[in-house]
Amino acid sequence: MILTKYILSGSREETRALYYRGEATAKDGQLVLKEGQTVSFDTYFNGFFYGAFSEVLQIESISACVVSSGSFQFTLFVLDQNGKQQELISRKVSGEQISAVLCAGKLSDLPPNGMLYVQARALTGGVIYGGTFEISNAPQRTVCVAAVICTYHREDYVQKNLHRIREELMDSGENGVSDALDCLVVDNGRTLPIERDSRVFVFPNVNYGGSGGFTRGIIEAYRRRDRYTHVLLMDDDISFEPEVLARTIRILRLFEKREKPVCIGGQMLTESTPTIQYEAGGNFVASRIQSVAPGLNLSSREGLLANMVPRHRSFNSWWYCCFPLSEVERIGLPYPFFIKCDDIEYGLRMEPQLLLTNGIGVWHQDFSQKVSPYLEYYIKRNELVTSALHDGRNRLRNAMTKLIRAYGKAAIIGDTRNIPFIRKAYRDFLRGPSFFGETDEEELHREILVMNREPARNRVLACLTAPIYVLSDLINLTKSYSRIRESYIRDMKAYATVEFWCDHLKIDPIKKKEEKNRGEKMKQYHM
Repeated sequence: MILTKYILSGSREETRALYYRGEATAKDGQLVLKEGQTVSFDTYFNGFFYGAFSEVLQIESISACVVSSGSFQFTLFVLDQNGKQQELISRKVSGEQISAVLCAGKLSDLPPNGMLYVQARALTGGVIYGGTFEISNAPQRTVCVAAVICTYHREDYVQKNLHRIREELMDSGENGVSDALDCLVVDNGRTLPIERDSRVFVFPNVNYGGSGGFTRGIIEAYRRRDRYTHVLLMDDDISFEPEVLARTIRILRLFEKREKPVCIGGQMLTESTPTIQYEAGGNFVASRIQSVAPGLNLSSREGLLANMVPRHRSFNSWWYCCFPLSEVERIGLPYPFFIKCDDIEYGLRMEPQLLLTNGIGVWHQDFSQKVSPYLEYYIKRNELVTSALHDGRNRLRNAMTKLIRAYGKAAIIGDTRNIPFIRKAYRDFLRGPSFFGETDEEELHREILVMNREPARNRVLACLTAPIYVLSDLINLTKSYSRIRESYIRDMKAYATVEFWCDHLKIDPIKKKEEKNRGEKMKQYHM
């Protein structure tokens, strides 16, 4: 069975080292080499980083296969965590459209968390058409993924991505992959001109932010749960290689049943620096978000190997995150956070086993381009709720520290426009979980945007009044935190039910039906 296929030509010159190294010329998805030229695939997309699969897949042995015309010498190498290289096998092949198979042997005999890759040397001029890493005798289960894209006025991104998914994946004819994915587009802006068909569905939605959009998509997948086994959440402002989705599906087909659900996450690179990693999963510690492995240069061997060092992660953000649909029955739906921290809270609630690996990643718009004062409201409010539900010790102290730090930063560096949003975030948090059930999210967001258009406060005045605000909010936190936290733990789950969300989104409820047979089917995908 194929696990990964080579991707031989990226769309941007500055990302070439993510695909191949050497003197080859990329043309029409192929590599053309002159006599004596060498190309190497020790890269982000075309190396095989077997360590990521060791805990979730049973793989005894793996082989590399390269298809070419001309005369080549192909060599399979393994690179260990220290950068030490070892040749495993080498073969000379000549002919038209001929396959060279290079067996790596047992994975248990390879150094931990290393990389397998192929190097090709052209003995005459020739063409490399593609390559794969494959395993044999692996049990395969049937899966079907609902790819949920939540969008708000980003028609160009969405249409481009849907076109590539259809052309390169849905129409590929690959058994078990091309027919195992549908796209469910949730249009919060209600402006997307996409023609619906049997594989792409468009759902106009009230604008309840990313939380409401992604939850609507999960609900529509759950409504069709006799077809779908997994849901894949994807941002609308990302770019990616469709092979990344194919890899996700192939990996899902190999999962054995496990105690914890397995979540496949996509690493994030930024479009402004397309070879630098922004994040590979994250943790929520002491009420603060910590990105895992930021800043790695994934065009270098050193960066690739460093990215595969085992690390603890508790969530993956929803720019690309795939999990079993059966989790809806186990833990419910996301909370109505509108934007910010919904993916973090849901990941903490799910407690999945996260699989993140080089070769499954997306490019996302740089977050520095999205900075705005009103975001402070959603960030602070939702971090407080997430901390109340999931944080360990010292929750109140952490909340107080964050408040002092936020006010201090606003006053010292002159971000005075942030102050009213910080105050409102803490006040709304202290209203308890009923606030989320009683609030019209669209109306609240309009109010927030009106506040965002107000002019900045005088900096001197802000510095003078900030201590008064801090003292007032600290007193309110100290008096009410324990009681409010208990109410969140006790009552917040009411806002994660399918019934609440169908009413909240003003959509048809999911009909009750016989659950026995479907329930047994879904259990096998709780992994």
